[in-house]
Amino acid sequence: METAIHQGALHCVLQVKWVMEVLRCGLTLPLDGDIVKGCVDVYSDWLTALVAPPTDSTPSVIREEPDQYIQKILQDLYTLFLPRPDISPLQLQLCQQVLSAVQQLSRGGAVVRRETWETLLHFLLRISHAVLAPPSSQGAAEQLAQPMMAALFQVWLLACACCFPSPPYWKTMRELLSDCRRHPVAVRQWSRVTAALTSRVGLRSILLQVQVKVQVQVQVQIQVQLNLGPGFPSFKVPEEDEALIPAEMDQDQDLVSQTWFRFLHMLSNPAELCSPAHQEVQRGGSTGGAGPAECPLQESFYTAMRGVSGLVDAFLGLAEFDRTTPRQQLATDGLSRPRSDSAPATAVFRLSMPSVLPSTPPTTSRTSELSEKTLPPSPLRPKVNALLHLFGRWLFDAALLHLPTSQTDASLGRRGSQVSADPLSSSQKSDSDDVIERGRAEACRALCKIFTSKKTGEDILPVYLSRFYMVLIQGLQVSEVQSLPVMAAILLHSSFLFCCDLKGVNFLLPHVTSALEYILPERDLSRFQCFVSCTELRRASIHILLSLLPLPVQLGPPEAEFRLLRLLMGALQVETQPAHTQMLLVAMLGAVQDFAVLEASGPEAQRLNSNWRTNVSCSLSALGALGGLAKVRLQGAESAQRSVVRSLCSFIVFQCRRPPPLHSRVLHSAIVAAFHCLELWILQHPALLDQPECLMEVLEIVEQGISGSKSRQEQETRYKDDKEHSPASMRVKDAAEATLSSIMQIVGVCPPPDGSASPCSQLDESSLIGSCGLTDSSRFRYFVLDKSVMVAMLEQPPSNQLTNPRLVMLVRTASGRRVWNLQLNQQLRGTKVERLRAELEKQQEVEEQRSRLLKPPTRCRAPPPARSFQTARMLLSHLGLLFTEGAGPSAPPGQLVALDSSLPGFQDDLVSLDQLTCRSHDSASIFYVKRGQKTAAQVLSNMDDSSGLPQSFFHFLCSLGLPVEVRPAERKTENLVAMDEGGGDVSRGKNQVFQYRDALSEVDFIIPCLSSSSVFSS
Repeated sequence: METAIHQGALHCVLQVKWVMEVLRCGLTLPLDGDIVKGCVDVYSDWLTALVAPPTDSTPSVIREEPDQYIQKILQDLYTLFLPRPDISPLQLQLCQQVLSAVQQLSRGGAVVRRETWETLLHFLLRISHAVLAPPSSQGAAEQLAQPMMAALFQVWLLACACCFPSPPYWKTMRELLSDCRRHPVAVRQWSRVTAALTSRVGLRSILLQVQVKVQVQVQVQIQVQLNLGPGFPSFKVPEEDEALIPAEMDQDQDLVSQTWFRFLHMLSNPAELCSPAHQEVQRGGSTGGAGPAECPLQESFYTAMRGVSGLVDAFLGLAEFDRTTPRQQLATDGLSRPRSDSAPATAVFRLSMPSVLPSTPPTTSRTSELSEKTLPPSPLRPKVNALLHLFGRWLFDAALLHLPTSQTDASLGRRGSQVSADPLSSSQKSDSDDVIERGRAEACRALCKIFTSKKTGEDILPVYLSRFYMVLIQGLQVSEVQSLPVMAAILLHSSFLFCCDLKGVNFLLPHVTSALEYILPERDLSRFQCFVSCTELRRASIHILLSLLPLPVQLGPPEAEFRLLRLLMGALQVETQPAHTQMLLVAMLGAVQDFAVLEASGPEAQRLNSNWRTNVSCSLSALGALGGLAKVRLQGAESAQRSVVRSLCSFIVFQCRRPPPLHSRVLHSAIVAAFHCLELWILQHPALLDQPECLMEVLEIVEQGISGSKSRQEQETRYKDDKEHSPASMRVKDAAEATLSSIMQIVGVCPPPDGSASPCSQLDESSLIGSCGLTDSSRFRYFVLDKSVMVAMLEQPPSNQLTNPRLVMLVRTASGRRVWNLQLNQQLRGTKVERLRAELEKQQEVEEQRSRLLKPPTRCRAPPPARSFQTARMLLSHLGLLFTEGAGPSAPPGQLVALDSSLPGFQDDLVSLDQLTCRSHDSASIFYVKRGQKTAAQVLSNMDDSSGLPQSFFHFLCSLGLPVEVRPAERKTENLVAMDEGGGDVSRGKNQVFQYRDALSEVDFIIPCLSSSSVFSS
């Protein structure tokens, strides 16, 4: 018969029917010989009659009416897939041969009739149910699951493009896939096809009818409209997955949408895989009696949740979606989503967003995960409710697995859950339970990303918010039944949870704080190492902590303030990563400024000299934070302020004394920053320099910065004239000199250089002349130093009240006007006294020797005391600015220039010069922009009617500075609106600004309004 078939001896219908009867019987025979293989070869050859060129072995009657015979052939081949007592490799090979022939037949497209398509689908559904549905043989199912699912999905997609299946077929397909979900390969194939279809619908507007279970036994028809638009990031899939979707489907957009939606819901609820009913079915259907730990249902659940989580990322415009097998995933990094570098044998779905971040070569899977989390959702993303209508029920049921029914009833108002099970403690969890927890973590990850993508002004259904909060409360609990993968997933993807303006989110503050207290104070997060990168987990926790810090100030519970502050300080004590330390230092600065607790600067200053002094990046961050803390004013904080100054001085000494090979530009930058921070603390707290010990310590540090060493050492004391100047660098020397300049401007200055008062001296030439008892202001002599400093000198000769001559100096610089009172002191100090005493003793011996040889000299009389001194000349010569002729080098040309004060208008110019501000002056305009306002006229009109503005805006204005009246010259150019003293209303017509001043800067905050004469109206 085989020879007759290959020679084309079958010419009539009766001959073909007789041969098919024989082949049908041959397929039921044992697989010992070649009979079954020959039958399969014949049928495989005949199946290609529609799509392949005709051959001599194909009977003519089959070539004339192929559809009729193909339907009968498929019915006969079903026998091959029935379970046999013994599984042989030959049966598996023949089954794969038939599946390949069926796939080749399905590529015929339009030449295949609808009846043939239905027969193809019916055949694939029957054989899939026979092989994969429980009860089934584990060996045959495991080896045939991959090719059978691939053939089923490929043929089904081709049928959707050429002959869309009828509803009964879709229903049967869904029931079959529900039975085959216990095979992870079926779930993975579903995930591939769904992702490929999602890439085709990602750029289109979809209008779907979705049944959403909102409350108990209440189903509501909701229209889900996803207007993603052409600017939405494209969802790219591998070429082999993209080839699964027929090109004919792109011609009909509605066809793509319907196919995608039906495939999406073909798997049913993945949480049902972990229900007790499915567990029992799996145990009963397993021929080998596999226990719970060996059951693949948990692996299928985890695979399905990873697929759903990837689809959520696709609709949010986020990063990647992969289809790595769960066993590969569990063996690598747990919750960290593997990328192409961690699983090279598998393809990766990737969103192409070239305009967001440049492409960088991959390093590790966790590094790729970090880049994923830093990408924000697309502005064209759908609304939260739309995504929850599609995926919410699956995600919520999966996230709330293993919860007691009473807990979900109390919070959700439900009578029960079909997927609930008893809670498991950490000691009772097996490997399969660990896989379930990872699946729950994927569901929590997707929910957190959905809710944190909420747009401004977007409303979310209360039922969704309540279930989401229930998920977070249960996932973040710190107890014996806690789930570490779930906690890690929630914290990793909730960095912006408290920044999205979710209704009632402040209710989660105690639960999130408890979870952070479980993670941040721990130095070694070994419990989470098998689930996620500990560095990423700590970074995400720090981001959440930063978002929590402003909440107690707004809400008002004082215990929450100190709880968060203790958590912040505890995290700062154990943190070792420089980037995390910098974030914590910035958070510490903001917390101290909000809570006004200056004691928090103590640990910061201590770690500056212990843990961070060898880490330049952390040192710079700590110095920046300490500089900000200097502006915090508290009563009774002198000891803390003194401790900070002492720590800064110790830090500078340690850095300057480091070995020369360690000196670098970065190290010198840290020293310069320390001098700048020390200068800020001195300017903000000038009372520190009233303490002699503090003043001496600061001056010694300045001396070391300028000269490179201190005069007073532990073992000896070297005088400044005997030291060799060797500063660490010129930048360090300049920073030390700037600090010395600030000290000279602060010590003994009245009034103190802070607040709204002028930092300049209130004394001028007229007041100084009167205080000295003189009447002629022409006694002042004026000089200019280095073209930047003007010095006025008034010499006072000795009198009955003044034993020594005195010099009064009035110095005008860019930083203001200063008055110095100098008095001549004829007492020598230090080594000069010793040298003079030695010289006098030698001179006395010489005079005694001469007196023995010569006659007694004539007695000398002392001349009368001098009444006229050029004190200014002596001071200038001591400063190196003036030399007598022949006594030394002359001053550089132009360094010291004398001014003629008798010129007309000289005194008027001095008055104009004194009226200039000595602070740096800046101005800023403040606008209140309401939601939906886009034009300048709309924004400026908000200040015309202050009744519609919130009270918090007025409190914000009061915190900027004090209201100051604008000078008349400024009223012609600016239209200003200010706040009255009550702080509640904004009244027009008051030309005031809010002004902030300190020792060095001055900022005017202007609030423009809409007016025809306003310069802002244009």
